[in-house]
Amino acid sequence: MGIEIQFKPEFELKLKRLRIKSKFVKEMKSYVSRKLLLPRELKLHLKGVDRNTHRNIDSAAILNKQKDWNEFIVKSFSWEETKDGYPYWYEISKKFTGNK
Repeated sequence: MGIEIQFKPEFELKLKRLRIKSKFVKEMKSYVSRKLLLPRELKLHLKGVDRNTHRNIDSAAILNKQKDWNEFIVKSFSWEETKDGYPYWYEISKKFTGNK
């Protein structure tokens, strides 16, 4: 089994409420794998990380520092590169914020 990634309670609850935690973690891990292997500038939550020592659990710790749900979702991974695409994750980012 691997290490289960935990987010701070408010984010964890929202991911579970929306029934997207597994999908979210899969996309985050995929993003981390792609970005750390490519010799390009790191973006979103990976800015300033050491490519040689970064782990998925480190990404969770960085994302847990975000001030609200919208920032948490926006900075997690590149929505355009996901199976569900930008419109899906944009709608997710707006949930729980009062901005529909």
